Amino acid sequence: MSFSFNYKTILLAFALITSSFTHKDLNEYGKWLQFYKLTDEDFIKTGTPQKINTTWQAYDLSNEGQKLYKPLFFYSDDSTYFLDIDSYSIILDKDAKGNITWGGGDPESKVQLVNNKKQTSIKVLYFGSYQYPETAIWRNKYLFEVCCFEEENNIYTPTLFKFNLQTNTLQKFKNKKTFNQRPKSYLIEERLKNYKQR
Repeated sequence: MSFSFNYKTILLAFALITSSFTHKDLNEYGKWLQFYKLTDEDFIKTGTPQKINTTWQAYDLSNEGQKLYKPLFFYSDDSTYFLDIDSYSIILDKDAKGNITWGGGDPESKVQLVNNKKQTSIKVLYFGSYQYPETAIWRNKYLFEVCCFEEENNIYTPTLFKFNLQTNTLQKFKNKKTFNQRPKSYLIEERLKNYKQR
């Protein structure tokens, strides 16, 4: 009995440790998949690649604002570009003690690709209230993906938008798995977990 108990305890501890290391070693996309128990293989291409307007304009977030949001930006490997998927819909601020807090802003969302040196940007995606981005990942210097959810008739579908900078095209993918109610937010539970909600 004692051996059986110890054996099970060791197995449980090993599983927890392994799970912890596995999550730590995952990239941002892998963590998002794991959070919702999704698989990459279940994403299905939807429609054809769409051309994106690549007219660069002045990036409208102030230097002070960029300092606040910097931990939430997604930088390309050489930091030439970064993705800003939060500043339009999430409001960051500092409280009296200097701690960063967050609150909901515009119900709509905007994904911006920013040239870090030139401080110019293009609007890659603009979402209404029925869509919302949660995270993003760079695959290489020219390819990045934005991980989102889309809601239609109270059905929530995990959705990927894959952007190619060389061709300026955007391809949409939808997952086979759907949710019958709005699931817990990866953005709130993981990416904003170090900030206090106002």
